[in-house]
Amino acid sequence: MQVYMSRRRYLSGYLYSFADVLFTLGRHHEARACDSEALSLMGEEDSDDRFLSIVLKHKLEAQEDRAAGLAALRQILAEARQGERSAVLHYELYKLDPNEEHQAKAESAYLALYHETGNPRYLKRAEEMKSLTAQE
Repeated sequence: MQVYMSRRRYLSGYLYSFADVLFTLGRHHEARACDSEALSLMGEEDSDDRFLSIVLKHKLEAQEDRAAGLAALRQILAEARQGERSAVLHYELYKLDPNEEHQAKAESAYLALYHETGNPRYLKRAEEMKSLTAQE
């Protein structure tokens, strides 16, 4: 049973990652299919991959129905605590609907995560958000 769960978790993570790449390439129909399969394999377990997969699902939804996708992401944000999930949601909301509030909150959340963990990925994302302000 443990091996089955490990393979299932690996496959679902791979499918989510592939769906995210497809989304970036603008292949939304294929991304939706991969992400849907990933979510079904993940079940109801609260994991970071599942969270990111749900965010991708709503980003895809926003491509067809902008208001519904944004509303769903805002609802998840309202339920998210501070930390990486909140930072991810502010970042994605900024990308879909640019405004200073999401930009500033994403930047400060990523800076806080960087200071907390030392992970350079968070510093890079904070600098990206800061550079967006400088460009405006």
